[in-house]
Parts: sequence; C-alpha cells; structure tokens
Amino acid sequence: MNVSLQVRAGDPASIILAVAEEANVSLIAMNAFGLDRLREMLLGSTTFTVVRRATRPVLVLRTGKENNTN
Repeated sequence: MNVSLQVRAGDPASIILAVAEEANVSLIAMNAFGLDRLREMLLGSTTFTVVRRATRPVLVLRTGKENNTN
C-alpha cells in the first residue's frame, strides 16, 4: 500500500476531492465523529460534503461518540 502525506490550505472538502482526482485514488476513507444527520446538514460536515460530491468510492468510519454536553 502506498501512502503519502500532504498539507494544503483551504476548504477541506474541496481539497480532499481535488487530491483524490490528482492522485487517481481508488478509495477515499474518512472519519465521522457521530454527529446526528440534522447537525451534519446544518454544520456542513466535511465528510457529508465529500460523500455527496465524490466521483470515487468513499468509506466512512464512524468513530467517537456524540458530545451531548453544551
């Protein structure tokens, strides 16, 4: 498995999608922190945006727990 590290500035979702195209990746793997669906849509989650706009398969790993503290 080949892995590379890149650091870029800008909108995370746009950069993830651009790098996936540039590097011709076969899969985008992302972490989801357990936000509920309504909060994801309201907050504009990076993962949610990538899943909607990606032209490549996206694997979403749900880790962590919802933070119910205010």
